[in-house]
Amino acid sequence: MKIKVGEKYRFLSEGELLPKGTVGVVLWEDRGCVGFSFGEGLEKQTWKVQEAELGPYSDDEEKVIGEVYDPVNKPKHYQLLPGVEVIDVLDALCDKLDNSTLLYNKEVSYYAQAMGYFMRAMDKNGLQDFEKGVWYMQRLIKNIKERQNAGLE
Repeated sequence: MKIKVGEKYRFLSEGELLPKGTVGVVLWEDRGCVGFSFGEGLEKQTWKVQEAELGPYSDDEEKVIGEVYDPVNKPKHYQLLPGVEVIDVLDALCDKLDNSTLLYNKEVSYYAQAMGYFMRAMDKNGLQDFEKGVWYMQRLIKNIKERQNAGLE
């Protein structure tokens, strides 16, 4: 594919700072590298990328220029569904636990940590996140059993 300056393209690689699927405009081309600009106003960013990392984009696609990756407020591995993040689900689960007598103090934290790892595993570290979630669940179960054995229920 021949890259043309001034046209829209989709970023095809998976990057930590520039997510796959980002749409932008090519500002310049030089020996296989391009200036790839996306966002608007103060959020406008330009990245130097390889030509091979860009793919075609059609104006009738749902994605638009201006979609900027925000690793602090909207990291992609915490987006479960459009408009639903892991933190939203964890808040709801913890609110429900606040109204029960099932878990106490740090146990709620262990539960929330485990659920967070399980929910993000598909988009971040896979098996490692599942293992970490199990680690927190085992810690939770151990704590509950110790509490029950001590008659603290």
